[in-house]
Amino acid sequence: MPRLMLQTSAPDEERPATRIGGRPLAPVGTMWPSCRTCDGAMQFVAQVRLTDVGERGVPPGLLLLFHCRNDPDGCQAWDAEAGGNLALRVVERGAVLLEPLVPSRKTLLDDMDGVRLVPLDGPYAAQRDRDEQVLGVLGGAPTWVAADATPACGRCRQPMRFVVQLEARGGGGIDFGAEGSGYGFVCGRCPDEARFLWQAT
Repeated sequence: MPRLMLQTSAPDEERPATRIGGRPLAPVGTMWPSCRTCDGAMQFVAQVRLTDVGERGVPPGLLLLFHCRNDPDGCQAWDAEAGGNLALRVVERGAVLLEPLVPSRKTLLDDMDGVRLVPLDGPYAAQRDRDEQVLGVLGGAPTWVAADATPACGRCRQPMRFVVQLEARGGGGIDFGAEGSGYGFVCGRCPDEARFLWQAT
Protein backbone atom coordinates (compact mmCIF):
# COMPACT_ATOMS: atom_id res chain seq x y z
CA MET A 1 0.00 0.00 0.00
CA PRO A 2 1.51 3.37 -0.93
CA ARG A 3 2.41 5.69 1.91
CA LEU A 4 2.91 9.42 2.10
CA MET A 5 6.27 10.72 3.29
CA LEU A 6 5.56 13.58 5.68
CA GLN A 7 8.30 15.93 6.84
CA THR A 8 9.41 15.48 10.44
CA SER A 9 12.45 16.25 12.57
CA ALA A 10 15.83 14.94 11.46
CA PRO A 11 16.62 11.41 12.67
CA ASP A 12 19.91 10.07 13.98
CA GLU A 13 22.09 10.20 10.86
CA GLU A 14 23.65 6.83 11.70
CA ARG A 15 20.28 5.04 11.79
CA PRO A 16 19.25 3.32 8.51
CA ALA A 17 16.07 5.36 8.13
CA THR A 18 14.28 6.87 5.16
CA ARG A 19 15.29 10.54 5.05
CA ILE A 20 16.09 13.50 2.85
CA GLY A 21 19.60 14.98 2.98
CA GLY A 22 22.37 14.42 5.47
CA ARG A 23 25.09 11.93 4.61
CA PRO A 24 24.28 8.47 3.25
CA LEU A 25 25.00 5.16 4.93
CA ALA A 26 27.02 2.75 2.81
CA PRO A 27 29.37 -0.23 3.22
CA VAL A 28 32.94 0.48 4.28
CA GLY A 29 35.05 1.29 1.24
CA THR A 30 32.23 2.79 -0.83
CA MET A 31 33.47 5.75 -2.88
CA TRP A 32 31.47 8.96 -3.14
CA PRO A 33 29.96 8.86 -6.67
CA SER A 34 31.13 11.10 -9.48
CA CYS A 35 29.27 12.33 -12.53
CA ARG A 36 30.21 10.44 -15.70
CA THR A 37 30.02 13.66 -17.74
CA CYS A 38 31.94 16.24 -15.69
CA ASP A 39 33.74 13.87 -13.30
CA GLY A 40 32.69 16.07 -10.36
CA ALA A 41 31.27 14.76 -7.10
CA MET A 42 27.49 14.34 -7.07
CA GLN A 43 25.03 15.72 -4.53
CA PHE A 44 23.39 13.24 -2.15
CA VAL A 45 19.61 13.68 -2.18
CA ALA A 46 17.89 10.94 -0.18
CA GLN A 47 18.15 7.57 1.52
CA VAL A 48 15.23 5.12 1.32
CA ARG A 49 14.98 2.11 3.58
CA LEU A 50 13.47 -0.35 1.12
CA THR A 51 11.65 -2.36 3.80
CA ASP A 52 9.63 0.84 4.40
CA VAL A 53 8.10 0.38 0.94
CA GLY A 54 6.31 -2.70 2.26
CA GLU A 55 5.58 -4.28 -1.11
CA ARG A 56 6.35 -7.77 -2.41
CA GLY A 57 9.15 -7.92 -4.92
CA VAL A 58 11.05 -4.96 -3.48
CA PRO A 59 14.44 -6.21 -2.22
CA PRO A 60 15.75 -5.12 1.19
CA GLY A 61 18.56 -2.65 1.74
CA LEU A 62 19.03 1.08 1.39
CA LEU A 63 18.46 2.98 -1.84
CA LEU A 64 20.79 6.00 -2.07
CA LEU A 65 19.93 8.72 -4.58
CA PHE A 66 22.47 11.20 -6.00
CA HIS A 67 22.50 13.73 -8.85
CA CYS A 68 25.04 16.16 -10.29
CA ARG A 69 24.74 19.85 -9.39
CA ASN A 70 28.02 20.94 -11.02
CA ASP A 71 26.44 21.61 -14.43
CA PRO A 72 22.87 20.27 -14.19
CA ASP A 73 21.93 21.05 -17.79
CA GLY A 74 25.19 19.91 -19.33
CA CYS A 75 25.32 16.76 -17.22
CA GLN A 76 21.64 15.90 -17.85
CA ALA A 77 21.05 15.18 -14.18
CA TRP A 78 17.42 14.26 -14.88
CA ASP A 79 18.22 11.32 -17.17
CA ALA A 80 18.34 7.78 -15.75
CA GLU A 81 21.03 6.67 -18.20
CA ALA A 82 23.18 9.76 -18.97
CA GLY A 83 25.48 9.41 -15.96
CA GLY A 84 24.49 12.67 -14.23
CA ASN A 85 22.70 10.85 -11.44
CA LEU A 86 22.97 7.58 -9.55
CA ALA A 87 20.74 5.20 -7.62
CA LEU A 88 22.81 2.88 -5.45
CA ARG A 89 21.29 -0.03 -3.53
CA VAL A 90 23.40 -1.13 -0.57
CA VAL A 91 23.00 -3.52 2.36
CA GLU A 92 22.16 -2.09 5.77
CA ARG A 93 24.38 -4.38 7.84
CA GLY A 94 27.72 -2.75 8.60
CA ALA A 95 26.87 0.46 6.74
CA VAL A 96 28.72 3.58 7.91
CA LEU A 97 28.36 7.26 7.11
CA LEU A 98 29.86 8.11 3.75
CA GLU A 99 31.76 11.39 3.64
CA PRO A 100 32.22 13.53 0.51
CA LEU A 101 35.83 14.48 -0.13
CA VAL A 102 34.86 18.17 -0.25
CA PRO A 103 31.59 18.86 1.59
CA SER A 104 29.70 21.67 -0.14
CA ARG A 105 26.26 22.63 -1.40
CA LYS A 106 27.12 20.63 -4.51
CA THR A 107 27.61 17.43 -2.53
CA LEU A 108 25.18 17.82 0.42
CA LEU A 109 21.78 19.45 0.80
CA ASP A 110 21.54 22.33 3.27
CA ASP A 111 19.48 20.37 5.81
CA MET A 112 18.31 16.89 6.74
CA ASP A 113 14.65 15.97 7.18
CA GLY A 114 13.15 12.87 8.68
CA VAL A 115 10.12 11.14 7.22
CA ARG A 116 6.90 10.04 8.92
CA LEU A 117 4.99 7.48 6.87
CA VAL A 118 1.19 7.49 6.73
CA PRO A 119 -1.19 5.57 4.43
CA LEU A 120 -2.02 7.32 1.18
CA ASP A 121 -5.72 8.16 1.26
CA GLY A 122 -6.83 9.15 -2.23
CA PRO A 123 -4.89 10.45 -5.26
CA TYR A 124 -1.30 11.33 -4.43
CA ALA A 125 -1.21 14.54 -6.50
CA ALA A 126 -4.15 16.00 -4.59
CA GLN A 127 -2.58 15.31 -1.19
CA ARG A 128 0.82 16.57 -2.32
CA ASP A 129 -0.63 19.82 -3.61
CA ARG A 130 -2.74 20.34 -0.48
CA ASP A 131 -0.03 19.72 2.14
CA GLU A 132 3.44 21.29 2.00
CA GLN A 133 4.68 18.73 4.54
CA VAL A 134 4.42 15.98 1.89
CA LEU A 135 7.96 15.13 0.76
CA GLY A 136 6.97 12.24 -1.49
CA VAL A 137 5.39 8.82 -1.59
CA LEU A 138 6.70 5.26 -1.14
CA GLY A 139 5.29 2.45 -3.24
CA GLY A 140 2.28 2.29 -5.46
CA ALA A 141 2.69 3.92 -8.87
CA PRO A 142 4.52 7.11 -9.84
CA THR A 143 2.65 10.32 -10.61
CA TRP A 144 4.60 11.48 -13.64
CA VAL A 145 5.20 15.17 -14.30
CA ALA A 146 5.60 14.34 -18.00
CA ALA A 147 5.35 11.01 -19.84
CA ASP A 148 5.89 7.61 -18.24
CA ALA A 149 9.66 7.08 -18.11
CA THR A 150 9.88 3.78 -16.21
CA PRO A 151 13.42 2.51 -16.84
CA ALA A 152 14.33 -1.02 -17.85
CA CYS A 153 16.85 -3.05 -15.86
CA GLY A 154 20.29 -2.95 -17.44
CA ARG A 155 20.66 -6.73 -16.96
CA CYS A 156 17.32 -8.50 -17.37
CA ARG A 157 15.74 -5.68 -19.46
CA GLN A 158 12.48 -5.95 -17.52
CA PRO A 159 10.65 -2.80 -16.34
CA MET A 160 11.98 -1.78 -12.93
CA ARG A 161 9.95 -1.56 -9.72
CA PHE A 162 8.96 1.94 -8.64
CA VAL A 163 9.78 2.56 -4.97
CA VAL A 164 9.82 6.31 -4.29
CA GLN A 165 8.73 9.68 -5.65
CA LEU A 166 10.33 12.77 -4.13
CA GLU A 167 9.23 16.38 -4.28
CA ALA A 168 11.55 19.40 -4.30
CA ARG A 169 10.77 20.26 -0.68
CA GLY A 170 13.01 18.46 1.78
CA GLY A 171 16.61 18.94 2.82
CA GLY A 172 16.46 22.69 2.45
CA GLY A 173 15.40 22.37 -1.18
CA ILE A 174 16.08 19.74 -3.82
CA ASP A 175 16.62 21.07 -7.33
CA PHE A 176 14.36 19.04 -9.61
CA GLY A 177 13.71 21.97 -11.92
CA ALA A 178 10.41 23.84 -12.17
CA GLU A 179 7.78 21.97 -10.11
CA GLY A 180 9.79 18.79 -10.59
CA SER A 181 9.67 15.35 -8.99
CA GLY A 182 12.33 12.67 -8.60
CA TYR A 183 11.72 8.94 -9.06
CA GLY A 184 13.62 5.95 -7.66
CA PHE A 185 13.43 2.39 -9.03
CA VAL A 186 14.95 -1.00 -8.22
CA CYS A 187 14.94 -4.34 -10.01
CA GLY A 188 13.26 -7.18 -8.13
CA ARG A 189 15.38 -9.76 -9.98
CA CYS A 190 18.82 -8.14 -10.17
CA PRO A 191 19.93 -7.00 -6.67
CA ASP A 192 22.46 -4.38 -7.78
CA GLU A 193 20.27 -2.66 -10.37
CA ALA A 194 18.62 0.64 -9.43
CA ARG A 195 17.78 3.86 -11.29
CA PHE A 196 17.01 7.48 -10.45
CA LEU A 197 15.56 10.19 -12.69
CA TRP A 198 13.58 13.37 -12.40
CA GLN A 199 11.11 15.35 -14.46
CA ALA A 200 10.10 19.00 -14.46
CA THR A 201 7.45 21.09 -16.17
